[in-house]
Amino acid sequence: MSLGVGIYMSRTGVYKNVLIFCGVCGILGPALMVSWNYKHTSQAVYWLTMIPGGLAYGGILTITLIALISAVDPKDMAAATGVSYLFRACGSVLGIGVSTAVLQQTLKSNLRRYFSGKHGDKIIRHIRENVDYIRQLQGNERAAAIQAYASSMHNVFIAITIAAVLAFMSLLFIQQHHLPGKK
Repeated sequence: MSLGVGIYMSRTGVYKNVLIFCGVCGILGPALMVSWNYKHTSQAVYWLTMIPGGLAYGGILTITLIALISAVDPKDMAAATGVSYLFRACGSVLGIGVSTAVLQQTLKSNLRRYFSGKHGDKIIRHIRENVDYIRQLQGNERAAAIQAYASSMHNVFIAITIAAVLAFMSLLFIQQHHLPGKK
């Protein structure tokens, strides 16, 4: 998508409309992931629902950088680009941190519904440290752990969808500027 929007912008000199499209895809991707159900969702659906988010990510990274560069004086391009990458890196770290916090807190709560006592505390601790521990569980314990994990991931996808809506709203304020070589 990054290459595609680059070609589109170089031919048309326009980025705002494709930016809005990518923003919608950015909401659609995690919103579709909210509908995942580990018992009923096929592998094909898992993979297909990841496509809109990937399109959004590739497109928005390229478009926002070009929009920024087209909006500043040439003497400020280096500083603006550096600040842009600083905020992207900070946003990535913050997004991963918040998503992990949501996952861990909801996972702990969800696991407590299924596991109790000293044995349950051990299972909860192991699952929270390494999800592969679920493979070592048998029968009802394994099914309960998978259900708790799936429910927790559902909450993470809801949080990501909310963040995507907020990000989309911020995209609406980006203005179309003339690109170099285009009138």
